[in-house]
Parts: sequence; structure tokens; C-alpha cells
Amino acid sequence: MTKPVIDMEWPLRIAERKRFFRIWSGVTLPRAEPAVDPRRLAAAFHEGGHLAAGVIHGAEIRSASIRGGHWHSGEAAVWVPINPDDLDAAWWRAAIGEPIDPLLRDAVEREAYILLAGVSVEVVAVQRGILPEPKAIDTAAPEHRSKYLAAINSGEPKPRGDSGELDELLRRICGDPDEQAAYRRVLERRTEQMVWRHPRYWPLAQAFAAALLERETLDAEAIGAIATEVWRRKQ
Repeated sequence: MTKPVIDMEWPLRIAERKRFFRIWSGVTLPRAEPAVDPRRLAAAFHEGGHLAAGVIHGAEIRSASIRGGHWHSGEAAVWVPINPDDLDAAWWRAAIGEPIDPLLRDAVEREAYILLAGVSVEVVAVQRGILPEPKAIDTAAPEHRSKYLAAINSGEPKPRGDSGELDELLRRICGDPDEQAAYRRVLERRTEQMVWRHPRYWPLAQAFAAALLERETLDAEAIGAIATEVWRRKQ
């Protein structure tokens, strides 16, 4: 019986033919894109989360940026107008057990959802596998650690940032620390529900995050154009 001859160069010739065909047929194979730094990705989702919440809750939106690429390097100019004098009056009313102005409470809650949305959307991105677990990428300097590291990892010091602003805001309309802590837990839960359940929240957050990764900075006009395009899609 004749021993079969194994053509060791056959795979190479097949590969060469395929390469030749691709070149002359004009077909370009997709190239692997460089991996996005998870810290930069987290910053984009964080600020995109603020923007998405701002659009949904009718806030003033001026700009957003992730320039720098480290934890806490991003910023989003998104806010609900609140009169400081109204907050002072609300504190006195809350301290003696009287209800505060419903319009003021509505404004405070909308601002709270915007402040909390950055952390909430990062947590969801981790749960969906878009971002790695926080402890796996805790390599930045302490002053640049992600806001969601402080929210998820026990023992992490909470940054002043969004969390500190929210605490100060709630302190102004709550009668005592226990009420403030309970009210904050309610607002955190409602923010989670918005992130998970609102039909346009996640598409908005993703669109803003993608745009920030591409351009680094968005002005009010660009933010408005993205929001309009997402809002017109069928959900």
C-alpha cells in the first residue's frame, strides 16, 4: 500500500488564495480595534448617565467632557434650577414637621436623580459586562478612583463629588439626619428603576457615552442633537 503524501504547504496556499481574492475583490476584513481603557469607558458612561438623566428630567444641560481619561476626570454641566432661598425656607418647615413646597421637592428630586445616575449607570454597565468589576481595575491614584468604586467596594471613602452634593442638598430639606438617610435610600432606588426600566434611558446613556469616547467633549448643541435622534427612535 502506497503511503499517502501529505502536502504540508496546502494550508499556506489556501491562505494565499484567500488573501489574493480579498485584495482583488475589494473586500476588506474587519480589523481589531484597540481596547478602550476601562477607566476611560467608565468615565464616558458616568457622564453619559448624567446627561441621559438630565434629558429625561428636563434639566439645563450645557456640556460634558471626559478629557483626561482617569477616574473623576469627566464632568457634565447638568442641573435643575433651585433657588437657595427656597431651600432655607424648606429646612425650617421640615424641622418643625411641616410639608415643603411640592414644586421645590420635585426640583430637588429631579436634581437627585441626575446626581445619582452617574454611579447607577456604571453599576449597570458592570452588571451587563460592559465594564469589568471595579476591583479588577482599581489601579488609578486614590484621588482619581471611580465614583462607583466608593459605591460598591465596602470601606472605600466616599468622594465629595456627586454624593457630597446630594447629601448637602438633602440636608437642606430634611428635618434630621435619619430622615435624610431614609430619603436618600428612596431616591437611590428610584434612580435604579429609571436606569433599568425607562425605555429611553439606556439608549441615551449609550449614545452619549459613545459620543464622548469619540469626541471627548460635547457642547449643548451636540447633546441636543444626540438626544433628539435617540428620542425619535421606536423603543
